[in-house]
Amino acid sequence: MAVLQITSWVVLLLSLPLATGHVCDSLSPGTLTCDPAIGGQKYWVCPTGANLPPTLMSCAPPLLFNNDTKVCDWPQNVTPCPDTTTASASSSSSSSSSSSSSTPTTTTTPTTTTTTTTTTTTTASSSSSSPSGDLCAGSITSFLRCDPATNGTTYIWCVLGTPSVMDCPPGTFFNQDRGLCDWPQNIVVACVAGSGPMGSSPSSHPSTTGPTTTSTTTTMAPFPSGTCNSTTCQLPDCRCVGADIPGNLLAAEVPQMVVLTFDDAVTTSNFPHFQQLFSDGLKNPNNCSTAATFFVSGLYSSWASVRQLWEDGHEIASHSKTHSNPRFWSAATWEEEIQGMRTKLVQELNANSSQVTGMRAPFLELGGNAQFSMLQGNDFTYDSSMFGGSYSLAWATLPLWPFTLHYPPTPGPQLCDQINCPTRSFPKVWEVPLLRQYSLTGQSCAMTDDCKHPPAASAKNVTDFLRDNFHRHSSTNRAPFMISLHATWFDRVSASLQGLRDFLKEVNADPNVWQVTMTQMLDWVRHPLPSHRVQELASWKACV
Repeated sequence: MAVLQITSWVVLLLSLPLATGHVCDSLSPGTLTCDPAIGGQKYWVCPTGANLPPTLMSCAPPLLFNNDTKVCDWPQNVTPCPDTTTASASSSSSSSSSSSSSTPTTTTTPTTTTTTTTTTTTTASSSSSSPSGDLCAGSITSFLRCDPATNGTTYIWCVLGTPSVMDCPPGTFFNQDRGLCDWPQNIVVACVAGSGPMGSSPSSHPSTTGPTTTSTTTTMAPFPSGTCNSTTCQLPDCRCVGADIPGNLLAAEVPQMVVLTFDDAVTTSNFPHFQQLFSDGLKNPNNCSTAATFFVSGLYSSWASVRQLWEDGHEIASHSKTHSNPRFWSAATWEEEIQGMRTKLVQELNANSSQVTGMRAPFLELGGNAQFSMLQGNDFTYDSSMFGGSYSLAWATLPLWPFTLHYPPTPGPQLCDQINCPTRSFPKVWEVPLLRQYSLTGQSCAMTDDCKHPPAASAKNVTDFLRDNFHRHSSTNRAPFMISLHATWFDRVSASLQGLRDFLKEVNADPNVWQVTMTQMLDWVRHPLPSHRVQELASWKACV
């Protein structure tokens, strides 16, 4: 069995492609190793299967990776990473130095709200010999889970369906909400059978002496008892998961909302696409220009272009600073990436935080309770990262309306068909799910541009595809119809831009269709009014 060592200071993991001549080429699967090419703060976890990439991990400053002891360590204990060409010659010296630098040495206990720098050595276990395998079964990704068998003193590192049992440092327990080992006073939900990814229960960890802390963790409400219903959950701040029309209106009374969204950076290269898309001067029934929502990531964005979209009346929301894969983000990283991007947007747009209130996770990778705790703690209004719906058009159900997370959804194909769905209650946080759409050949897709079109598809093909999906909303419960795109679609399918413009002009001719932003749509959901009264809503009344 491979020996795995881990430190609870790990804060960032990024999957990168395996290059020729990589340091992992000559090492055993699962080995942790330094690399002189990437500096002392980062290290590699060598892949555990054929054709898999290594994983780049980072120690929290000021710690560096100690290649002798395979842990993040204080700088004074770390020797320079040997060059891979002389690794064999230096192995004996590495071995002799390990005895003198095997443990971080400190004279004071740091004040913290997270964890200690204590490191542990554990042995990987397999799903065939441990019940921990049940928590990883069928997973095609990597993630951390508390271990109910030990009440949280250990946790499970699931890597492509294979579990490894990891020890928390003495006196700490795995905090499922934050994804790390933590002091017991900071843990809201105990790791017991039926908790963590399977549910929740009140904390029952014994008091353990630890460092003095000042907790800044947002206290999350306990999971409400019973099921969501109109008695316990009422608008404007609570709505159950469902296809029922808000306000008990008849479908004929509901304005059909079209919500156009774009993900990723707004660049000087793709900005002309947006200018062309909105050059038709389309107006809503209130004579205000139609608008879209842009989930903007910071890396590579042209701020002048983002500002122009904002000034033209489009909504700008957070899509992270770096657009890295959030699968392994800690609570602190969610804060830095999403709230940090919001701060940057507010600064660049000369706006205030109440004008940037939504987010979408990169790659639609949810962050579980850590993500939604961050949203709640920073007064975000909504997330739009969950997806679901039938894989087959033949079994498609009525479209869902947005809902709040006072009663978190039950994960499954119809909704939150992802890992790391929230398991706690997050009152007043709205979820605007992406509902599967279907190509003209019946292929399902989570985002609109995931539905395959041949590069030579005509504008009419694209318009027909959009119209077909739109009718499943407009002819039933009139739930908002979301068109979720990346600007790269316009390059991959050359006629897609014209096809989208043709569709938007077609539905714009209907006096009951409104092309609105996420925030405008949620304003109606929270305060549902029949079509002839929608302009009583403040966000629908005034043009930008």
